[in-house]
Amino acid sequence: MVEKLASRFIGWISIVYIMVCTITSPAQAVVYPDTVNAHIDAEIERFVEAPGFFLLDPNYFGSPEWNSLERFPFGDSPYTGYRDWGMSDAGKGIMALEAFEPVLPHTRYRVSVRNVDGNAEYPNVARLIKVIRFNVGPALAANIQEIYGDQFTPSPVDIGVGRHVAYRFAMFSSQNLPNQIAAISYRVLSESEAQAQDCLGTPCLALTDPGDEDGNWTDISVDEDDDITPYRRRDHQGLSIPTRVADLLSGQKLFGEDLDMVISNNVIGQDMITNGVMLRQDNLQLIRRSEVAGIAAFWSTTGHNEASGETGMVDVIYAFQDGTEGPALRYSLLFETEGRPVQRYTVLTNGSNVLHSDGNTNFIGLADFPGHLYAHAPHDNLALAVWRQNAHMPADQLFAIRVFDTGRREAMGQHLGHELRLVASLPDAGADTYRVWTGPIWTIPNLPSAPGLQTLPGSPFSGHARGLSVVRHNVADALAAYGLIARAEITLHTGIGRERIEALLSDNTDNSRMSLNGTDRQIIRLRIGNLEQVEDGALGKVFDAPPRIAPGSWPGSSSAVAIPLLND
Repeated sequence: MVEKLASRFIGWISIVYIMVCTITSPAQAVVYPDTVNAHIDAEIERFVEAPGFFLLDPNYFGSPEWNSLERFPFGDSPYTGYRDWGMSDAGKGIMALEAFEPVLPHTRYRVSVRNVDGNAEYPNVARLIKVIRFNVGPALAANIQEIYGDQFTPSPVDIGVGRHVAYRFAMFSSQNLPNQIAAISYRVLSESEAQAQDCLGTPCLALTDPGDEDGNWTDISVDEDDDITPYRRRDHQGLSIPTRVADLLSGQKLFGEDLDMVISNNVIGQDMITNGVMLRQDNLQLIRRSEVAGIAAFWSTTGHNEASGETGMVDVIYAFQDGTEGPALRYSLLFETEGRPVQRYTVLTNGSNVLHSDGNTNFIGLADFPGHLYAHAPHDNLALAVWRQNAHMPADQLFAIRVFDTGRREAMGQHLGHELRLVASLPDAGADTYRVWTGPIWTIPNLPSAPGLQTLPGSPFSGHARGLSVVRHNVADALAAYGLIARAEITLHTGIGRERIEALLSDNTDNSRMSLNGTDRQIIRLRIGNLEQVEDGALGKVFDAPPRIAPGSWPGSSSAVAIPLLND
């Protein structure tokens, strides 16, 4: 039973508000009449205690766990300990749901925000927010299986195992304390219920978005850089997180306006795409935002004119479609791991696109997605993910990656090589120790890098053993700006204490000479040879038509890529 939640919550806000005003101004806090409080209480109770919903404790959102630096690294308030300022009702609802539910790689969110008026004198006193998260992974896997067959279908673990859930929130605002959660409840949806749900005219488990089939869309321009968010805006793929999409869409509505929105994350077309569609209730206008990782978002809208424009929707990404006309480099690449066969590749790259060939398979890397790698399936001209990185990335407080320039230089043919020192650490589960990847990396800054290198079978960072795949994207991003990696010797150490991690990361430490005292578990060496420049446009001649990046998995990705360690 939600007993006078609104009146108790508003009273609490009034106390905080009075404390703030005592410091900053003589203004008085708003106190609602008893009849208004009673009406709000009744509306909240009816909403959050709907049949089948279970109540949760709203005090969680005042706890240090919710207001942590891990969740809100950029959040701060001069008045309170709350770090979640600056979020929309819809965005906060999504982030609150994700605090209680496990991360899933392929999701769709349906969000509605409705205002509650106290009376004519007190409009928009509270908001009632519904957030439903659908796990679209199984539907996506079924579609992949139907089109591409069993061998390309991701495993249930890769595609995401999780439930469909509905959450309800009651929120209030007060000066400097926006959208505080007064009540929260949830329930689990069955598969049949999820299949029957509607998302702005489209089935919520469909692999299409609202407005895909009809509607006259016109491109619009939206400035996404004029605000500050308390959370990290992007995930490990470089995509805007659903909370960010909800905040951006909410910024296009009128104050106090009811809204409905649908946000699809890694559902439409391929991985690394997020689309958001919002229905403005004032004029039934649709506003859509579509984003591919590494590429600026597209915005479009309906309802302003009859002319049909570009939709701005991105549902297909092609590899080797652009940037293949200029000069390219060709060289041999090999990885040496103690006790294992040497893995060799012939590499063709111009920095924007790269092709690694082991004689049997062509592996494609794209500069827009440096931590990803795709294998070419010639019979369908598809580019399929070699390793599906769906794991949730740890917070920055839990792992660290740094690249140091040691200042050492070495002649490498007609080029000058620069020695770097890599330090990447990740905590061991259930222990106060870390595993550390460290070692020298020689690069040639004036030659283009080879995106996707970290994911190649045999790479020091390609295996899933002991969390290497979690680090891989971050290593790729950290090294992408340093040019061509010509030589490296990466050692994995285990059981390293926090103090030694801090020393390794310190600018005052000679990392090239620091010993980790026999903690090494694995050494992988990289080197290139036969470096030569080839004719202009060589990359454009590799494929008759640009391969389409598809949502399937390369057969045998897990076993082909993994480099297990002793005793794993």
